[in-house]
Amino acid sequence: MTVINFTIENAIAKPSALWVKAALKDKPFILASSSPRRRQVLELLGLNFQICNPIVDESLLASGDAAVFAETIAASKVDAIKSKFPDQLIIGADTVVVLGERILGKPGDADEAIEMLHLLRDKEHCVITAVAACGHGNYQLIVSHEKTRVFFRNYTETELREYVTSGEPMDKAGSYGIQGMGSILVDKIEGELDNVIGLPLNCLANLLGKIEYVGNRI
Repeated sequence: MTVINFTIENAIAKPSALWVKAALKDKPFILASSSPRRRQVLELLGLNFQICNPIVDESLLASGDAAVFAETIAASKVDAIKSKFPDQLIIGADTVVVLGERILGKPGDADEAIEMLHLLRDKEHCVITAVAACGHGNYQLIVSHEKTRVFFRNYTETELREYVTSGEPMDKAGSYGIQGMGSILVDKIEGELDNVIGLPLNCLANLLGKIEYVGNRI
């Protein structure tokens, strides 16, 4: 079996990463997310940011339009903290995994992670990450999203259970992290890797270009 190198470093080796880095150079901002993956992407770009974890009710996660749901949650994360940082750019994001019409969030326990990975095995699913941004001083909140198709291998029961035992799936939508041990589950992707990791830089760059705080896109 060939393991594809789905690392965060590979994910940010793209022109939009350079643009985001240049646009936000020496401009501190707030990340409205507790995701270690999003934090690592921004740290690797050498950006100056502060994390503020918003309290957002995601209990509506069940069915419906997954892109609309992801955009709603991403916007809610920014909206929840924007009054605390009136002079800062705020960026929020939310990632969902969609199998058919079913939205898969983060597992509540190991049994639920096993159930999700059984559902995803040997199938194609879609990862949607929405990004929201609030501009400097004027509370303008804009949001967009990106989609990536992910194809899972027909992995063995042993591989599945060993992966769940590692604990990696527990804080991740769909119960896997493509940039970590979860790469062994993946056959291929069609679309952007950074979107699956949780922060699509093409999407972020386009949003930043619309906000007065950073001016027009280069």
